[in-house]
Amino acid sequence: MKKTFILSLTMLTMTAASLMGQTSTMTIRENPSVNLKKYAPKGNYSGITRIGDNTYAVVSDKESHDGFYKFNINLNPSTGEILSVENIGFYHSETVGRDAECVAYNPVRKTIYIGGERNNSIVEFTLEGKATGVRSGNIMAGTRTNMGMESLCYDSSTKLLWTMSESTLKTDNDGNYSQSTNGVANMLRLTAFDTNFNKVREYAYKTDSPENMKEASKYIMGVSDIAALDDGRLLVMERECFVPKIKYGAWTKTKIYVVDPKKGSELKGNGALTSESPFLQKTLLWSCNTTMSFNGLNWANYEGMCLGPKLDGGGQTVILISDSQGRYKGMLQDWIKTIVIE
Repeated sequence: MKKTFILSLTMLTMTAASLMGQTSTMTIRENPSVNLKKYAPKGNYSGITRIGDNTYAVVSDKESHDGFYKFNINLNPSTGEILSVENIGFYHSETVGRDAECVAYNPVRKTIYIGGERNNSIVEFTLEGKATGVRSGNIMAGTRTNMGMESLCYDSSTKLLWTMSESTLKTDNDGNYSQSTNGVANMLRLTAFDTNFNKVREYAYKTDSPENMKEASKYIMGVSDIAALDDGRLLVMERECFVPKIKYGAWTKTKIYVVDPKKGSELKGNGALTSESPFLQKTLLWSCNTTMSFNGLNWANYEGMCLGPKLDGGGQTVILISDSQGRYKGMLQDWIKTIVIE
């Protein structure tokens, strides 16, 4: 029997009053996903950032060395559809890979920041892939294995780096965190750092409660990436991924929310997050459900996100990239897609 996947997509509309402070209706338009098989080597693509024009830095979390790929991604200037992807090559240092999960570009310094989950640290690189010597220590104490640093972006409007852990820290919410059958929402810390990795401010963020309530072979629930809009607001990508023992019937639900830290209350002191913490208000921008079944290859585990160029008509493109676990057993595929905020 031919094995396939079913792709279920949810299109959303929003009012600009909730997103852009205006009163007219705004539409979120989604373009078709593109399979990277003919464009790039199989990977564990976990983060993406735009360097400029059509050039992007992409990290893969199981590379042997610390570094990033450069992709040329060409979009239709009217629709935002992906026309082509070119892998320029892997730019890396001699340092052993740190489970690179997220990446950000600083246009002022013209450098790349890569966040590694192995030690929850950020390291700065030149555009040629060489470490500059600027690096943080562990900035997420109390994370669980494979639930730490997953998201990173640079906000040009504030000149700050933003990040948060994928799942709840051990010290927050009485140690409770999202698992496959407990229905617990993650309580996270959205933190801003300057480029010397000094903490500037911090906010509480709560994910949705899990929709799954079944035992899983593998289960992921949390924030997989963030991106900064040009007015200081942030896009936050939440991901829930359920994999049963037989693999088929696995599904991933991806949601992108908009938050405005300027309208939130900063966390003060060292107290733990609880249900009484001042969580940021969030507005749903887009959602996507993909399910693995016996008749397709379209299951997409979107893990990286960044802003792309603005279109001729003014729409803002957002680029998503998926982690296929190295095109697992020839079944999973590396996908890249765009959505457009109009």
